[in-house]
Amino acid sequence: MTQQSGFSTLLARYGTRREDWPRRYRLVLPLLLSIPANRDSWSALAAEEKALENLFQCESGGLEMSSALMQRLAVISERPQQNVLREPANDELALRRLLPIGVSTAMASLVLGVAVGFSDVSAPLFGDDAQYVDLGSVEASAWLQSEEL
Repeated sequence: MTQQSGFSTLLARYGTRREDWPRRYRLVLPLLLSIPANRDSWSALAAEEKALENLFQCESGGLEMSSALMQRLAVISERPQQNVLREPANDELALRRLLPIGVSTAMASLVLGVAVGFSDVSAPLFGDDAQYVDLGSVEASAWLQSEEL
């Protein structure tokens, strides 16, 4: 980046009002303006800003705010404003909402595992006379152990 383009970037960002420039740049501004190209850029932008300011003043026709409007604006600015934007979700609140779902899923998985395991163990103990729900875990485990997958 050349010195000219760096100054142009600063000039485009902060304009020609010295008060708008950060303090560290304000300290070196006289040195930067000692360069003729920078001084020309500064003068051109200052003239452009002045022309825009004059245009605005001509367009507005010298409108002035009434004292009633000024009082209303003062009252509005003193009143607390409501926040229209929603706050980001609190992590703790999100965790509280998701925790019951996770616990219920884990419990359902545990109950299903116990039921399948019990049907596999209880089948040889009770034989064909027992009334139980056969989940077919013996056949499923044999199928999973086979090489046909």
